[in-house]
Amino acid sequence: MLEQEKEKEIKELDEWMKGILDGRELKRGIAVKLVKQGWAYRAIAEILNVSNSFISK
Repeated sequence: MLEQEKEKEIKELDEWMKGILDGRELKRGIAVKLVKQGWAYRAIAEILNVSNSFISK
């Protein structure tokens, strides 16, 4: 994926997350953003206090 496309998707995620009130959905949005930024699933799971399967959905 091109870097510009990735940045655009991350900005769209940021906008989407601004309107989220549900904690699980917000965590899911953060997880997607971190995956797109190259974070490892295990690190994301630890930061968000969720399982790896939560992230891989």
